[in-house]
Amino acid sequence: MQTGVYRKVEGRTGVGQLYEFACLCRHHTTGEQFVVYIPLRVEPEWAGTVRHCVLERAEFERKFAYVGEGLGDAPVNQEQAVQLMIAELQACDQPLILGPLAPLEALQLAGLVQLATRHPGLSDAHRAIAAAVVDTVREYFAGARTILEILDRGDDPSQDVEQR
Repeated sequence: MQTGVYRKVEGRTGVGQLYEFACLCRHHTTGEQFVVYIPLRVEPEWAGTVRHCVLERAEFERKFAYVGEGLGDAPVNQEQAVQLMIAELQACDQPLILGPLAPLEALQLAGLVQLATRHPGLSDAHRAIAAAVVDTVREYFAGARTILEILDRGDDPSQDVEQR
């Protein structure tokens, strides 16, 4: 079996929906092979969680068609892409570590994030995320007074310089 994304082509529910092949498993006493797969969508009754499913391998191979290793050229609409992203985000169980960044790269990232906060449509939640990223960079440069001053200026829109 190929790892990647499959589209359900047969069945009572979920036909046309996308699923990610997770792994093959074997029943410990019968040796029968099963496929563990993940619906790449979130249903309200799942309470926002990712649901791993199990199906006999032969039945999976009959009901699902291989799409590709990832989304790639798969014909998906915007709603399906959002559902794929939600499922992938929920599957991430480790905190994000933004390293290894060189000191200059960390400062540049903070500047880009500060610039993004100038967008008038940015939500309060996104502003809080941006502030947390910049604060993390500030902590890294805790003993560097000039860099901290530059970061403070980056938070102040009156310090923006018009580019031509």
